Amino acid sequence: MAITGATLTSLDAALKYDYLPVIREQVTKRNALYARLRRNTEDFYGKEAYMVHHTGRNVGISARAENGALGAAGKQAYAKITFPTKYNYARISLTGQTIKACKNRMGAYLKALESETKGAARDLKRDISRQLMYGGTTGALTTCGVTDDSTTVVVDTTKFLQVGMIVDIATTSTGVAITNGDSVTVATIPSSTTFTVATAVTTAATHSVYREDNYNNEITGIDVAIDSTGTYLGLNRATAGNEYWKAQQIDNNGTPTALTLDLMQQACDLCEQQDGEISIILTNHAVRRKYLALLQAKQEIVNKMKLDFGFTAIGYNGIPVVADPDLWPGGRMYFIDEDTFSLYELSQIEWADEDGHILKWVTGYDGYEALLVYYSELGCEAPRKNCVLEDITE
Repeated sequence: MAITGATLTSLDAALKYDYLPVIREQVTKRNALYARLRRNTEDFYGKEAYMVHHTGRNVGISARAENGALGAAGKQAYAKITFPTKYNYARISLTGQTIKACKNRMGAYLKALESETKGAARDLKRDISRQLMYGGTTGALTTCGVTDDSTTVVVDTTKFLQVGMIVDIATTSTGVAITNGDSVTVATIPSSTTFTVATAVTTAATHSVYREDNYNNEITGIDVAIDSTGTYLGLNRATAGNEYWKAQQIDNNGTPTALTLDLMQQACDLCEQQDGEISIILTNHAVRRKYLALLQAKQEIVNKMKLDFGFTAIGYNGIPVVADPDLWPGGRMYFIDEDTFSLYELSQIEWADEDGHILKWVTGYDGYEALLVYYSELGCEAPRKNCVLEDITE
């Protein structure tokens, strides 16, 4: 297919130098934590990232009488773990007909590219933000309820689903698709707890919904990092000696309780007792409104804060409280020491152009496509310095 006016080289240049910075900026603007965290691009063994974390203090401390024998020497205890990065992709395409219609008009080509790249940036930023905030250890979009041989699937939430999305309905513990649950399309979303598919399925609470083939392949979010149970980055918190891997947790055993300033201070105190220094508090919009109501009831001045990249926050003792649209489930506040987190990036968000070209002909089809890649993983070297406050009444 011959291209005149605008060449593949000029279109590649536009994608790389004009649109890639915009895409990166748009992804950054979706999630405050993503925007603020430090990037680690150096601590890798091949494709795997590694983390050195502090597991114990120096025990060689002693008090003695004059000229008494000193206690045994000690040293700080460290451990190193390795973990794979996760690979996220977004594809854009231009049909041969679109290219032909724009013949000899570079501006028309750029308009077509702009539409596709803006869409890719919007969708990629939403999904990366969702992965950072929610997904558990497997990357579930939602857990299932009881569906009895029906095309209307009952779920915990449809917050992260959209019409036309291809999903797998699978057993949460294994990722094996249930009968008629492999690569199904979301047809409609009639309510906040139901969606429809073409062929009837039977589900239970042991099942979850995933983006097609995404099981165990997504970024490990703060909902896993800031927890006191389960396995995180390959280490089981229940194993003796892994107590340092447990985050602080305040809950009401599943019974919703009203947010109070004292509960918030308890969370901060627990982190400070582990040498943590809370630098941001993340929650959803409903809980943030509860916090605002507390301030208004006490006739306290609402301290509004402006953060980088256009984010705004309400202050709590000088700490920004930020509402994130992708934080789920609700009724939570995460008290985060950002110095304990890093985004391990094997690659930034960039175009796949190892062969020197961004736009590539799609074999067997009349069109070209480009691929955005992002190889990364979120890592917390000291979960114990962070806290989750749960069961907050919304």
